[in-house]
Amino acid sequence: MKSRDESCSLRIFGEIGDLDRISHLFGVMATYTHRKGERRSERTPPHRADMWLYQPRILENASIEEQLVEICRVFRPHHDKIRDLLRDGNCTVDLYCGYRATGNQGGFDLTPESLELSCRLGLRIAISVWD
Repeated sequence: MKSRDESCSLRIFGEIGDLDRISHLFGVMATYTHRKGERRSERTPPHRADMWLYQPRILENASIEEQLVEICRVFRPHHDKIRDLLRDGNCTVDLYCGYRATGNQGGFDLTPESLELSCRLGLRIAISVWD
């Protein structure tokens, strides 16, 4: 039984007219998208904004650190494009880290290399921890 679950993604959300434009802009396909007003299921509230999300497709048991480094590798050449999205004011860009430890104490470390994209662009890192 897996004792932890770690995920990391780059999220762009807000008013996004053309979600495919974001994929074209960065040269990578979104892992997940949704539109404002859509629902995940009948029991969930509607989404409050459009979202384009990229999660690296690396090893299943990759740590948050390894996933952040991969996101930095993919988006490093696109710093100016991310800044332009932020300047437009219609979008928010952040790095989302999710961590779940089952049956034991857990945690994770972040190195300067894994924080490069956030620091260079001033991106917020959203961390969600659950058990």
